[in-house]
Amino acid sequence: MITKVVKKMLLLIKGSFSAFSNNKIGNSGGIRFAAKWEPQNRKARRLKRILSDKSSLFSEQLSEGNLHSRIRMSLLYGAAFSSNKLVIGTSNKSELLIGYWTKWGDGGTDFLPIGDLYKSQVFKLGKILDVPSEILDRKPTAELWPDQTDEEEFGFSYTELDNVLIELEKFNSSTLISEKTGVSIEKIDKIKGMIQTSIHKRVFPPVCKIGFRTVGLD
Repeated sequence: MITKVVKKMLLLIKGSFSAFSNNKIGNSGGIRFAAKWEPQNRKARRLKRILSDKSSLFSEQLSEGNLHSRIRMSLLYGAAFSSNKLVIGTSNKSELLIGYWTKWGDGGTDFLPIGDLYKSQVFKLGKILDVPSEILDRKPTAELWPDQTDEEEFGFSYTELDNVLIELEKFNSSTLISEKTGVSIEKIDKIKGMIQTSIHKRVFPPVCKIGFRTVGLD
């Protein structure tokens, strides 16, 4: 039996459905995940006070959400290091292509087993594997702030996103994609823009070439 205990996640929100789900699924497979969201603990209160009193760096909702994601990953890597394990990422192809993940947060993993599956394919796989309906039927969320959902943040559904991405793989034009999928040109252009502006997340950090051979370049 493998026992993993990750305590005191510094998420300044009230709770986490994922923590409950991980416990439920993990216990059935002989793996125990104890993920505790403690918005009232002293560390969380102190962190929030420091951020609000001393700096405006994390005053915006998205910026603070990214901070939460990076804290989560730091804790997971701490647990992985202590047990000589790897950190498994959960990002799918849809999220990776539009950059819907936090750089050095949930994107900082050792490998991505479902990274080449679109979100719609992940749902189909979940049904095949008998993933509980309360997970499959729940609106996708990164849980970066209360009541946050992916699709509301996007401005389009995962079904629309996947239909567009599949057509973009075929190098089809926006006009043709709109005709085939029923997705508006405006949404298609937005998706293309998200792919373009998130390229930096999918490549090795640029290195200034000085020597004869340079890491990541030669």
